[in-house]
Amino acid sequence: MKNETRYFYHSFPRPRLDETHTQTADRGWAILQSIEKLGLVLAPELVEWDDPVGLGTPSPIQVLQRRICFTDLSPRELGRHSTRFGPFALEFDTTALRRIGALPVIYMPQALSAQDHLALLGPFVVGHLGQIRSFLERLNELDQLDNLAYWQAQNPEANYIADDCLVNLQNGDESRGVVQEFEVPLKTIRAILNYLDFETAPFSAMIGATTIAQAMFYPTDDDHHNQELGYYRQREWRITADYAVNGTPRGRSLQEEEKESLLGLDASFWGRQTHSSRQLRRVDEALALVHPAPAELISMVRRLIVPNDFANDASGIFGDRVATGNQVEESQ
Repeated sequence: MKNETRYFYHSFPRPRLDETHTQTADRGWAILQSIEKLGLVLAPELVEWDDPVGLGTPSPIQVLQRRICFTDLSPRELGRHSTRFGPFALEFDTTALRRIGALPVIYMPQALSAQDHLALLGPFVVGHLGQIRSFLERLNELDQLDNLAYWQAQNPEANYIADDCLVNLQNGDESRGVVQEFEVPLKTIRAILNYLDFETAPFSAMIGATTIAQAMFYPTDDDHHNQELGYYRQREWRITADYAVNGTPRGRSLQEEEKESLLGLDASFWGRQTHSSRQLRRVDEALALVHPAPAELISMVRRLIVPNDFANDASGIFGDRVATGNQVEESQ
């Protein structure tokens, strides 16, 4: 076992208490056919950390993450993993998954109590990284004020930016009421931005870095199953898409017919509202991964593991790279 080969697995669909094994398998086959057409779809999840003392961040701390998850396993571990996460599994070599942007999850513990100050480090980092991202977004907005294309989008007749131009900056509340207002000469903003830009990356790049990091955070404990360090022991990696590479977005919003297709597969999952403050369903906030495209993704999969009854049908997509769960167990 010392030199046991390990792979990354994405298993699906998670079995439900109200369905039979056959129903779970049929749902998995429908999802696999969807992957053939759409590629990888990144589902959103709202993840929370408690802040019992007030760290200067919203409480609870909420991070909306759009990602797809993979687990580091040996083939002999797959059977037990599939019992919980589903009988279908895409198997990837480590190098292949890293080449398409997979990163390991950053596990951040929840707070223990208001008195355990050092145990608040996890929520402190998660919450304040969100504020750092908001701060960078404001700087990026200021940076656009010195961009003629920004003003032309609002006034197509604009052809220059006057040096003595005054800019009205406003801070608002949740109801969009103005709380603070500042009138600042654009040349002052330009001078400050030139100072901040010195030997630093563009604000948009730093925003992308904080966005990726936020999508990698996850609690250590699985409270749903009362397992201390339950999530930490899953050895999870993720692919995210809320950023661009060389100006090209990694993910795209789903088209209406694609949304309807996913709702037809699993309305209770994809139709669920993601965030209490936004009237959006999970399918509305999902992203389809642009790279790799579906055909390229299929070619990257090392093996597809399926229930026995679907081996022949799956070979029409993956050829001789199909194995059943029983075959994987017997080979160990």
